[in-house]
Amino acid sequence: MKNKQFALINEYGEIQNVKIIDDKEKGAMNNYFQYNNSKEQYERDKKLMIENPFAMVVLRYMINHADRKTGSIMCSYKVLEEEFNKSRNTVYKAIKTLKEERYIKIFKVGNMNLYGLNPNIVWTSYKEQMLL
Repeated sequence: MKNKQFALINEYGEIQNVKIIDDKEKGAMNNYFQYNNSKEQYERDKKLMIENPFAMVVLRYMINHADRKTGSIMCSYKVLEEEFNKSRNTVYKAIKTLKEERYIKIFKVGNMNLYGLNPNIVWTSYKEQMLL
């Protein structure tokens, strides 16, 4: 994915300022995230990896490709299907699990989904404006 779309989410969960950013605009530290490594989070992650390992793969993909400032990534199911060579149903189940387990929040933008990472699990040095 060369160009990515990102959106800032305010404290009310409203989408603001969708922007397309190409890889040249991203700095060297743009993919740097911190991850909650508490015992409780470890147990949640372990449960997810046992029950739906592909969901953890999708989560890591989202973390790796999310905008550092907003903690979000916008992409279609098709992008994820092609990235992982999985069926739409498999991708759907993984995303549904991530949403149900509160790893992500999903916002609709046209025919695309904006996936916001839970800032209590993943964050940068700047606190995201997203409340899950």
